[in-house]
Amino acid sequence: MPALMKPGALTPWMTFFKTLLDFPVPEALGSYVDDANEIDTRNKHIFWKIKALAGRVTYRMFCKFARMDFLPPEELDFAKAANDEFSGALLESHL
Repeated sequence: MPALMKPGALTPWMTFFKTLLDFPVPEALGSYVDDANEIDTRNKHIFWKIKALAGRVTYRMFCKFARMDFLPPEELDFAKAANDEFSGALLESHL
């Protein structure tokens, strides 16, 4: 079994991604603005890029492990444990 498939191997990573997703939006990026250039500048801010990366990684985890009928038998136990442990909390962060 690969090292990543061992129980508890994903816990630090999923905790890190959840922290990134739950981080509050800074006041400077969250206030209302009409200026299109300012909106463009805000959209390119590193804060949004980091949140987007964390969102994409966790979304891929959902996609990979949620459909257990398509997984090879050796990944089923790991997928079930990952779903039970992380799905609820990460789904809350995505929403």
